[in-house]
Amino acid sequence: MLLATYLGVAAGLVVSTLIPLVLSGRLLAFETPSVALLSIPLVFYFFMLVGMRALFGIPIEIKANWIFRLYAPEDRMHAAVGGARLALLLAVVAPIAMAAGLVGIALWGPGVGALHLFFTAALGVLLADVLLVGLRKIPFACTYFPGRSRAPTLWPLFVGAFVVYSYALADAERAAMTSRLALGVVPISIVIAIAALAHLRPLNLQPPPGLVYEEEEPGRIFEGFKLSEGLAAETPVSEEPAIENHRASLSTHSATSTRLPSGSRK
Repeated sequence: MLLATYLGVAAGLVVSTLIPLVLSGRLLAFETPSVALLSIPLVFYFFMLVGMRALFGIPIEIKANWIFRLYAPEDRMHAAVGGARLALLLAVVAPIAMAAGLVGIALWGPGVGALHLFFTAALGVLLADVLLVGLRKIPFACTYFPGRSRAPTLWPLFVGAFVVYSYALADAERAAMTSRLALGVVPISIVIAIAALAHLRPLNLQPPPGLVYEEEEPGRIFEGFKLSEGLAAETPVSEEPAIENHRASLSTHSATSTRLPSGSRK
């Protein structure tokens, strides 16, 4: 349901872009690669990948994650994140890139269509790698608290990222199709960004912490910084049995000392 909502928003934005072109009879606009047309796969990328990334944090059956706790130690964290990345590439990036390439070849010829395929696939990989930064959990296997969502406060950043990714990068792709200088700069910049994220990914996944299976509850009461006053005021849990045993021995000793033998009374 959540992924369908993201897909519906993306489809609505794409349809609202295409309807004016069709109703105005400007079908010639489809014969040249414009920003409106080049942005279509990027719009789907943005909402589908963000939706998939959000779904990764929602568990299916949280009690069944014991199998991952048992067989996915910290040294398998790279494999876990790599599996999530591969799922995004196969389920979202590859189908959209192939569809965009086929449509581009049909509309603009094999040369421009192949270039559109390359740009679409590269930008999809770039966004997937950006969204996986900071992921330290196996998809669908970690506790989830809806209160941790920061969408009400970060929505301006979300909108800005959407505009830059979907339309500014589409404009850069169109410039690369018409300028040799841009054709050399834009693809190299995208490849460098992807390579930099691939280099930083192992550094970001260095433990501690390892794989996360339990998120911290957002409504949990703050317990302080555990300073000396707090440590002095609280009794450690590990010392409570010893204290109780000491009190019991003292009470037994006092009761014994108060009892005098019958021969000593005069």
